[in-house]
Amino acid sequence: MNHDELIKYISENIPRLQNTCQLLAYINENINYSENNNGVFVNISMLTIDQLNDIYLLMNKTEYTPQDIDKYDKDMGEEVKHNYTKSKPKPELKPIELSKLQSSLLNYSK
Repeated sequence: MNHDELIKYISENIPRLQNTCQLLAYINENINYSENNNGVFVNISMLTIDQLNDIYLLMNKTEYTPQDIDKYDKDMGEEVKHNYTKSKPKPELKPIELSKLQSSLLNYSK
């Protein structure tokens, strides 16, 4: 498949995945992503063809039996859960001093 076909396939079939532990582990190790309260966001249009092929293969893995996948999920579940539930430290904000003009502009906009 070419780049666009892989993107289309992944975006159409990702909601059908039952077990996402392997995919999340791969994303955590190999892909830049953003995370918020709604979950993990990956801009798949920016992924390389190799990364898309890896995701495609993970989504279509047939060499494992359901028992193997369940065992993998149990083994990796806590590690993946830990990686995706820990919050990132918030940067320390430093106070700034406003000039009289900046203060008046801010007060004016209220």
